[in-house]
Amino acid sequence: MARTETSNFSHPTPINNLASSVSPRSYNNSTNLTKDQIQRSDIVKTEFTAREGVYKVSSIIDNLGKFGTNTSLSESVKITLMTRIRTVVDSNSQSSSRRSSTLNNQNSITNGIDNQSTENSNETKPSSISNGTEINQPNGNVIITEILAFNVGRELIIYEFAEATQSNFGEPIDHRIYKQNHQPTCHDIVQHPDTNVLHILVGFSKGQIQYINAQTKEQKVFNEGSYLDKTKVTCIKWLPSPKTYFAASYSSGYLYIFDEQLNHQRDTTVQPCYTTIKDDEKNFSISYLKNKSKQARNPVSRWSIGSGSINEFAFSPDHVLLAVVSQDGFLRIFNYEKKELVAYMRSYFGGLLCVRIREILHQISSS
Repeated sequence: MARTETSNFSHPTPINNLASSVSPRSYNNSTNLTKDQIQRSDIVKTEFTAREGVYKVSSIIDNLGKFGTNTSLSESVKITLMTRIRTVVDSNSQSSSRRSSTLNNQNSITNGIDNQSTENSNETKPSSISNGTEINQPNGNVIITEILAFNVGRELIIYEFAEATQSNFGEPIDHRIYKQNHQPTCHDIVQHPDTNVLHILVGFSKGQIQYINAQTKEQKVFNEGSYLDKTKVTCIKWLPSPKTYFAASYSSGYLYIFDEQLNHQRDTTVQPCYTTIKDDEKNFSISYLKNKSKQARNPVSRWSIGSGSINEFAFSPDHVLLAVVSQDGFLRIFNYEKKELVAYMRSYFGGLLCVRIREILHQISSS
């Protein structure tokens, strides 16, 4: 799964001035200025040396707001960094495989979600990578690249690059701009081991969820019209099994399990009704959507956890444990398969905002 980090931009300076990259510490002895002259210089620096290394101005998000939009930073920025592994059968098909599996190098400006879109434009641009790390295998060559994605304001931007030390990633392989009242609040990207395709999920401030197939450009919207939940999506993640399942948490305190393959859209004028199958009055309850017909519907299940907003959740590497942090200050750890609460703790400082589970001994960290 992809690794996602959270940060808040509240600084009044322009967004382009906030980007920086760290490289291993080095010293530049080519200047003839004395230490006192450097300290008194009025020249605007593009880099400076700190204890941990050298900070340099980066152009990673130079494309942000490139199309003349006013980017609002009322929502926190979510960042995903993942390794992408692509198999190329032979050298003749390498270029075509790369073009088809990197979103066709599109720059998509989407003014809405699915049928709410009023304008769509796709523009083919040069790839942001020349090549990746190539490994020879009996069944074909394997190309390894890195994916960097982040949602900020009304925009979702995805880069693909060969090396993390690149100073300029070039053009993004995908760039989407949404309506003002549909700001993306979180996202998740996964590549299934048996394909080169990227599957993208985007959660929004009004509760909708967008699914994007990077190769076929197929798009779906879940919770359209906010009929399930009208609050914002706080965290969204693909589940390892079944591969078409994903989980989304909301500021209402609910966590929903969806199946991407279920296309059925229920009547949005009728409020959904749930049947509770497990209830712990103090910590959580699990419900299923009542369904008189035999047709499967979303959501697959609904978890009600705690008494406040669910801020984030994370699965253990073996996918057995589910850790959830909420605004009520609790960290709750569930056995996801058995749907049981196995442990919990409370914060001394209010709501918990983020959580991670390490591979070693299931070490859990939250803040």
